Amino acid sequence: MSDNDLKGSGTVRLCQALVASSNALQELRLDRNNMGSFELIFKSTQWAESESGGLTRPFDIQQPWPQLAGNPPSPKLTSDLAVAEALAQLAITKTLKALSLQGNCLGENAVAHLAQSLQRAPALELAALNLSGNNTTSGSLMRQFNKGAVALGALLSVNSSISSLDISCNGIRGAGAQAVAKGLRGNEALLSLSLAWNTFGDPKSLSHLRNWLVSSNVASLGLCLPSCLASQLARALIRMH
Repeated sequence: MSDNDLKGSGTVRLCQALVASSNALQELRLDRNNMGSFELIFKSTQWAESESGGLTRPFDIQQPWPQLAGNPPSPKLTSDLAVAEALAQLAITKTLKALSLQGNCLGENAVAHLAQSLQRAPALELAALNLSGNNTTSGSLMRQFNKGAVALGALLSVNSSISSLDISCNGIRGAGAQAVAKGLRGNEALLSLSLAWNTFGDPKSLSHLRNWLVSSNVASLGLCLPSCLASQLARALIRMH
């Protein structure tokens, strides 16, 4: 159900309906559905190849929560936390094995709420989770995503079900990167992990990653980084052996 412009309200209604139906759904893709408070308004229905080789189409970013101007949020909009709670209730169902939420601009508070809910779940069955591209800013102005990263680190530290996790393209760096890397220590469940286009090049993060890789069962590790950071990590991994 990707690319359907569900927005927050549509996502909440869909999740509630799926949970109430007690269906046996095992995999759900909700990529690029404008769930977050930053809405993407697409200018064209035509896709084109981007400079990086992927597919893209031109868009404008709207901020329907004009809090910077001192105005209250519109009552017509569904809060990020309400969306995160609905997604969490769906994710902890006993049948769902894979959930993809790529490119929804959920923001760090919503991602943190989702991660905390998954951490508290008594018997989580979810095996694959994609949270790529959920920072509400991009490029050089990308926020640090610390709150979401810290919650993800805490989830990783106790996770025994999620074997595939993609948290790429979220601008995770500094204390957030260290929290994620530290959370990996002792994690034996992950077989596939993508940290691409985040910054894990600081000494503490590198040390945690190196120690985790020594004892982990990971078979696929995505680490597409700026060249200087990639070389630092490569040297650290080489020294590990």
